[in-house]
Amino acid sequence: MKIFLAALLFFLPTISPDKVTVGDISFSRKISTAGHLLELNGAGIRNLWFLDLFAVGLYLEKPNTQPEEIIHCECPQALRIVIMSSLVTLEKFKEGIHDILRKRLKEDIVLIEKDLALFKSLLGGELKVGSEIYAVYAPVDGLKIFRDGKYMGVIPGDTFKKETLRLWVGELCVSDDLRDELLGR
Repeated sequence: MKIFLAALLFFLPTISPDKVTVGDISFSRKISTAGHLLELNGAGIRNLWFLDLFAVGLYLEKPNTQPEEIIHCECPQALRIVIMSSLVTLEKFKEGIHDILRKRLKEDIVLIEKDLALFKSLLGGELKVGSEIYAVYAPVDGLKIFRDGKYMGVIPGDTFKKETLRLWVGELCVSDDLRDELLGR
């Protein structure tokens, strides 16, 4: 029983006034981007067979547990993804996103192929443990992509932003458990 409780405590987010830690990745409770203060809505780890692949944090202007409201909100939002395993390569990451989008959108994927290709190109070079991707949505500009602190470019409009958020909090998402954590459930 003591071992179980110790293991449970290891996997629970660490609570502090200014940070939340999942695994060994810390997420600030608040970030400032494009002149807006965003709050951490939730954070979690994408794992596979007990391997922690990457951590994800969702930032919104105010907490929200409703996926469709989050997806359709024309407001500043951000996703922070931190790679935790050397098993996550750039090609596998791109392929995983493409596969999930194709599964959900089926033949309608042609509607976002141009944006998807741009997104893949903006991810930059090979991923490694500690690599960090920020996807920051600014309603006027679109979805801005940052890689390891460097601005990589923007995907205009809100269509790809909506599909990106659906990957994490919508139906047929990356992981139901991760979705619940990002929604603060």
